[in-house]
Amino acid sequence: MSSEVFNNSTWLTYPGMDAVLTRTAFTADNIKEAVLYITALGYFEAFINGEKVSDEHFIPAMTDYEKRDLSGIHMPIYDTLSHRIYYYKYNITSSIKDNNILGVHIGAGWYGQHESPNEGMPYWGDNTLVFSIKLTDTNGNITFINSSSENTKFRKSYILETSLYYGEYHDARLYPENWKISDFDDSAWEYSEVELHLILF
Repeated sequence: MSSEVFNNSTWLTYPGMDAVLTRTAFTADNIKEAVLYITALGYFEAFINGEKVSDEHFIPAMTDYEKRDLSGIHMPIYDTLSHRIYYYKYNITSSIKDNNILGVHIGAGWYGQHESPNEGMPYWGDNTLVFSIKLTDTNGNITFINSSSENTKFRKSYILETSLYYGEYHDARLYPENWKISDFDDSAWEYSEVELHLILF
């Protein structure tokens, strides 16, 4: 992936949770075009004002995200591999209102997979999110809404365990109704943490 897309965005991390919900509120006025650039370490689903931005599943596609020692797995790999993270671009113009919410549901995917009994693969890390929203108004002015520990709030998901090998454990009692829209009280949600380790591209 090209890191330039996210030059002014912060990688946000969510340690100790198999799945997490995030909310980012932003306003828009006289918008001609709105574009969302987004990816996660772990699978993600993104919503604008409650509308899912695509019908894709299991994204981003698995890659060798960053350097790690593969010499101890059952079929050791000693090669030097290239590292990349795919990001996604969505036109979200039709979903934009005056007051908006970007809601993201992140699960462990391959990056956060910590149960791999056959391969012995090492754990990559915790769920991580980065995004940038490019807003162009009718006068041609451009504004960016970038992922930040100051604008993105989170809480643990109602999906308490997620594994590509063993499936998921849901607790429907924890599902926060209407969490993906602006008319929702997220005062009990926490602000996101900044990802400190280096992301390699």
